[in-house]
Amino acid sequence: MWVRLGCLFKIVNGFTPSRSNPAFWDGQIAWFTIDDVREQGRFVTYTKQHITEQALSKNTDRIVPPDSVLLCCTASVGEYAYTKIPLTTNQQFNALVIREEHLSLVAPMYLYEYVQTLKDQIISGAGKTTFNFLSVGKLENFLFPLPPLAEQKRIVAKLEEILPLCEKLK
Repeated sequence: MWVRLGCLFKIVNGFTPSRSNPAFWDGQIAWFTIDDVREQGRFVTYTKQHITEQALSKNTDRIVPPDSVLLCCTASVGEYAYTKIPLTTNQQFNALVIREEHLSLVAPMYLYEYVQTLKDQIISGAGKTTFNFLSVGKLENFLFPLPPLAEQKRIVAKLEEILPLCEKLK
């Protein structure tokens, strides 16, 4: 079946604390940016920068759990990553977090493979200021193909088998 992203996933917007306030920086909370993808690849196990509890203030719902997918909907549109650690992100990224009530319906790696196909859809749905920008509201309305969980796992296994071969052909 096809389901709207907003039905299955909580979409967590990223943010950037004020750089002029040193009390917000060099804390214990991992803060993800595009530089982390460029440094370590698509599977995030650490971040170069960290923020403090004070920077989060009362926005603790912005902490993204492991096994969430990070998707860039502005500036570096279409960039994506998979987090293996709890973190927050800058404002370029939205995190797709499987809603608790749907954990048994979605394989996180299936979602990771799926978001790789969204770049053109994000660009076509984005508004344009000085750069492309896709709102959370529009992202929530994107359709997500939802086969049974066993089929999702078979799709991921097949992709993991053939994608390295495709890379060799390049």
